[in-house]
Amino acid sequence: LAPDAGVLDQLRAGDAVAVVATDLGYVADAPAATHLLAIGEREVRLVGPGEFEVRSRESLDAHRPVGSVTLTRPGEEIGAADRARGILRTSGVVSIAHEMVGGAATCLALSLDYVRAREQFGHPVGAYQAVSHQCVDMFISIEVARSLATYAAWAVSEGHPEQEVAASRAHVAAYEAARLCAERTIQVHGGMGMTHEHSAHRFLTRAITTAKVLQPVRASRHMLAARLAAP
Repeated sequence: LAPDAGVLDQLRAGDAVAVVATDLGYVADAPAATHLLAIGEREVRLVGPGEFEVRSRESLDAHRPVGSVTLTRPGEEIGAADRARGILRTSGVVSIAHEMVGGAATCLALSLDYVRAREQFGHPVGAYQAVSHQCVDMFISIEVARSLATYAAWAVSEGHPEQEVAASRAHVAAYEAARLCAERTIQVHGGMGMTHEHSAHRFLTRAITTAKVLQPVRASRHMLAARLAAP
């Protein structure tokens, strides 16, 4: 992919925001975009300001807006779609995996702070097995996901032949960790965790919506299943 150097400078400086669109009907962060990387059947086009329109859509995660995009001009062709999809299946998916691991780790930190400070019957609630086991499950899922995400990042940076498999494994494990940790965080916070006054629900909605960004988690699962089924 070879976008104009001026656009790259703007992106690096933070003066422009580019989002990737594989489906113009569902584009994450589209309302904030100044540029669009539209991946079609054969080519990738860089669509600049004034060349596309965005209609905001309802999103489960209010902090990651979603929009439907209509192109008013075709934009500039900057590369082949096959190469772009390959990059999404590796570098893009690994980036999303790391984001989800970070969210899961934050959930665990919030939970540990709460169960150490909250007391019931004269003891911190974290001393009870029903709570401590939840935190252990969160920790294990995070460590597995972090290890796979770290390995996937190395595999992509080194151009390893199994980088796509490594990225898909990291993607699936990170999503499972993000969702499990968000759900367990709500649970260990008790009644307060079920309210919108607490931030726990934001991590659950982010985990669910992030599973559809760039490449759906189900696509990573299908790729791994096909690889396992191959002779």
